[in-house]
Amino acid sequence: MLTSLQIGQNGRLGNQMFQYAALASIAFTRGFKHALQKDDNVDLWKVFKMPNVDILDVNLLSDLKYRYSEPNFHFNANAFLVDDNTDMFGYFQSPIYFGNYFEIIKEKFTFKDEIRSTAITRLKEHFDDRPTCSIHVRRGDYLTKSNYHPPCSIEYYTAAKQMILSATNNKAKFLLFGDDHDWIKDNLVDDISTLIEGNTPEVDMCMMSNCSAHIISNSSFSWWAAALGNYQGVVAPKAWFGPEGPQRWDTIYIHGWGLI
Repeated sequence: MLTSLQIGQNGRLGNQMFQYAALASIAFTRGFKHALQKDDNVDLWKVFKMPNVDILDVNLLSDLKYRYSEPNFHFNANAFLVDDNTDMFGYFQSPIYFGNYFEIIKEKFTFKDEIRSTAITRLKEHFDDRPTCSIHVRRGDYLTKSNYHPPCSIEYYTAAKQMILSATNNKAKFLLFGDDHDWIKDNLVDDISTLIEGNTPEVDMCMMSNCSAHIISNSSFSWWAAALGNYQGVVAPKAWFGPEGPQRWDTIYIHGWGLI
């Protein structure tokens, strides 16, 4: 059995999604069972249906013999060489870990009915005959640790919007999500861009995933909001980290995403 005892202790929803996706896919590849602890800090159980995912039996913790620690941020194939009864530790932020099982992983990440119902109801207030593109803004804690996680600039969002408009013959409309509503209102709201307020994070993610295109920030949350949907286009920032963060992150992107 493989597990990842860190899930719920080492990052919030987006990080947990990467960690579980890698855990499950490595287990599938190796022919091992996997299980996930049922803990109040594990947001995955609260947000997603997680069908056919076993709950970790605490009586089996003594069976864990090994621990695999991710040696670097980018994809590392050594993760697929682990033995059974291993605890997986790391962020595992690359779709290469779970690309062969992506559709199965997305089934696990099916939003609970009440979350999806709220999200779809809110989306209907904004959908019309135009393509709808989500824009995600992550600032908050990034402002105090910009050397590690630099917040995306207004220039990035402006260029990304233009890329989407060009791809849609200037027909796209934009729904804005994020954690700094004042900044969004001052810099991004216009006659084709509407700020979405008053949601829980999981409703935001569900709404975003149902848009037809995405402009994401350097955030695991918006990465997954884009990846879960049947999107027509995604724009992502080239600068995922600053000078004090990991120096290689090229394996975080899905092939075909536009980078600015």
